[in-house]
Amino acid sequence: MNGGGVDQVDVLGIYLPTFVLQVILVFLLLFLVRWLLDRFGILALFWHRGLVEVGLYMILLGFVVLWMSGTPLTAVWAAAQLSLALH
Repeated sequence: MNGGGVDQVDVLGIYLPTFVLQVILVFLLLFLVRWLLDRFGILALFWHRGLVEVGLYMILLGFVVLWMSGTPLTAVWAAAQLSLALH
């Protein structure tokens, strides 16, 4: 972050927030993951394929945003384990 503002990236002379690039990256990752799951027949196990894809998109988006922000994923994993242990 640059003093509390939104980080921007210059793409062909157009300044875009980094979140837009993260969304595009996750969309491309989703195509790959969806192809792999379909190739191995895992998507056929689910009743509503669209809900699975939305869930995968949200999980991938969370990981990409955390990864690009510099948050170590091990810290996120430890916090998730602590949260589960408290319940």
